[in-house]
Amino acid sequence: MKNVKLLMVASLCLTAAAATVWGDEVRIIGNRSSSNVSPWWGSSFNAMRFMVLWTKADLGFVRGGYINKIEWERSSTARGTFNNVRIYFCHSTRTALDRTFNNNYSGTPVQVLNASSLTVTGTTGQWWNTGITPNEFSYDNTRNLLMEIRWRGDSGTACACYRADGTQKRMWANSDTATTGSIFNQLQRLRMTIANATGVAPTSLGRVKALYE
Repeated sequence: MKNVKLLMVASLCLTAAAATVWGDEVRIIGNRSSSNVSPWWGSSFNAMRFMVLWTKADLGFVRGGYINKIEWERSSTARGTFNNVRIYFCHSTRTALDRTFNNNYSGTPVQVLNASSLTVTGTTGQWWNTGITPNEFSYDNTRNLLMEIRWRGDSGTACACYRADGTQKRMWANSDTATTGSIFNQLQRLRMTIANATGVAPTSLGRVKALYE
C-alpha cells in the first residue's frame, strides 16, 4: 500500500514539474523617438545623476521577476568609458518625477551595478548590454519602476542612445551627488529582460520518497 501511495504522489509531482515553464520575458520599452546623450554625456560633464520612471503600463510585462538585463539602443557610433558607475532599481508609486531625486522612491533602492569603469560600445541600431548583476532586483509588476544611474569621471565622449516620448519621466543633474535635477518630457527607451517562471516549482522524486519512509 505504501508503494502505491508513493507511486501516485511521485506521478503527480513529475507531472507538475513537467508543466513548469522557466524562462525570460524580453520587452522593448518606449518608442524610438530621437537621439539623446543623457546619461552618457561625457563630452560636456564629468559626472551625472540620472533617473527615469516607467509606469507598469510603460513596461508591459506579463508577470514580475528579476530584472537581469538592460540594453540601450545606440543612435551613434561614439565609444566612451565612464568611471564609478552605479545603477539602482526601486519601486515607485509616482506617475511623474519630482525634482528632488529621493522623493521619487517608494522603498530602498537596490544596487544592480557597481563598476569602476564601464565602456559604452556598439553602433547605430545595435543594442548595448549594460551588464547589470542578475537576480538582485525583483520587480513586482504592480507598482511603477525607477532606474537611477550615477557616474563620476569619464573619457570625454558623448555616447548617444535612442530615447522615447513620455511626460516628466526623465531627469538628470551634472553631479553624481546632486539632490535635485532637471525634468524632461521624455521616457527612456530600453530593451529589458525579466526572469520569471510559471506553474509550480519542480519537486524531486527523492524528496517525495522521503515523506513515506
